[in-house]
Amino acid sequence: MAQNTAAPSVKPLEIEAQARDAEKNPRQIRQAGEIPATIYGGTEAPVSIQVVKDEIDLPLKRGQRNFVLKLAGKPVAVKAQQMQRAGASDELLTIEFMRA
Repeated sequence: MAQNTAAPSVKPLEIEAQARDAEKNPRQIRQAGEIPATIYGGTEAPVSIQVVKDEIDLPLKRGQRNFVLKLAGKPVAVKAQQMQRAGASDELLTIEFMRA
């Protein structure tokens, strides 16, 4: 009997994002329960955003890398390319997304 060895397809997780508040520094954004992030790649200019920590931290810890960010109502397919975490606490500090 042949076994199916194909990896299961994982649907990208949809997460709300908003343009980063330019008046707040990254520490203030994190204290408000959000994570500063950047979307880059493709033909569009890089965009500074912030996402809710509780929506993205656990999926990232579980290995999820593909997301659909809803930015101003427009879906943007991205892949989490790089993440920075605090050493001892493992707190998520920043994320860099690449457009898919």
